[in-house]
Amino acid sequence: MGVASYLLLFLILFYPSAADAATALSSSDSLPRRALLGVTVEPTPDNHVRIAKIVPGSAAERSELAVGDILLALNGSAIDSVATFLATMKSFKSAVHITCRVQRDGKEVSIDVNVGEWPREQPGDIQVLYDVVDAHEAKLRSLVTKPIGNARKLPAILYLQVGCSSIEWPLSEPNLTRELIYRLTRAGFAVMRSEKSGVEDSTGAPCREVGFRDEVSVFVSVLRKLKSYDFVDSENVFLFGHSAGGWVAPLVAATEPVKGVVVYGTVVRPIGEYAKHPELATMVKKLFPQDDDHLYGVRSLQYFRELNDQNVARVWASLDVPVLALIGEFDIRTQPLDHEYIAAIVNARHSGNGT
Repeated sequence: MGVASYLLLFLILFYPSAADAATALSSSDSLPRRALLGVTVEPTPDNHVRIAKIVPGSAAERSELAVGDILLALNGSAIDSVATFLATMKSFKSAVHITCRVQRDGKEVSIDVNVGEWPREQPGDIQVLYDVVDAHEAKLRSLVTKPIGNARKLPAILYLQVGCSSIEWPLSEPNLTRELIYRLTRAGFAVMRSEKSGVEDSTGAPCREVGFRDEVSVFVSVLRKLKSYDFVDSENVFLFGHSAGGWVAPLVAATEPVKGVVVYGTVVRPIGEYAKHPELATMVKKLFPQDDDHLYGVRSLQYFRELNDQNVARVWASLDVPVLALIGEFDIRTQPLDHEYIAAIVNARHSGNGT
């Protein structure tokens, strides 16, 4: 049985009327849409930024930009890293004219591109609500999907993602996270996703600078927003934590009650337990190669320190709700032991709740 099938079985067992549901969608969306250039970029060995791919049908494809071009500047703003490129693109809202200064075959060239706003997810058989969540000093882009044509309140799932990548994928190319969420929606659930602070349309501090405690607090706000929709059965809301989302899930559930928790490809032991040996100290330099402050330039060292200060096992033990820990057969990043450990911790205090 696949991950999605097992997840659906777990959720439907604890909310058997998931096939019924809900009313019209209403939105309080006040976030401007970001601009879409239509390229993916990658760093080069000499610290430049290169176009790795051009999105079919995008403004970039309609321009003279080409795969392999080295991006030097956008509208006069120098591009010296992938982070700088993303931050510069984020500053452009909706339709805008961009002059791209690129290096190609040893020569510098200026290419003009007229870009529009990012498209929105529009599956034919699912309603998608674009909304905003107010969380501390940030406004977060959120998406809620729900099935069409039902009349009762819906059970709901909050998806807690890994890392600082966007949770939205409106392009035609396949995206496994989106397909999982659509499958859950077609099974009768409202499913909510929220960008993290500073990601894509969202305002606030850059995600890489946000600490673990603040991230938990943000997702508590998102969960409360999900419960507030008039088409959601607020007594039947589940969490699905993927990878690092599995660290966040139990702490969110301990703050704001949920019907059940599902985690996939995650860990439970303190980070320090994975590096008890002094000879592994050199690994720190590999994980934090740039400035000792950010893991691969993505998450801050402070984030992991705050995570390590949490007794996640104790929080799991405190939850009196059904918990399902899923491990992928070919997962190369996490171990079956961690997932078995989560179930054992839950069952030690609340027998039969952990699977």
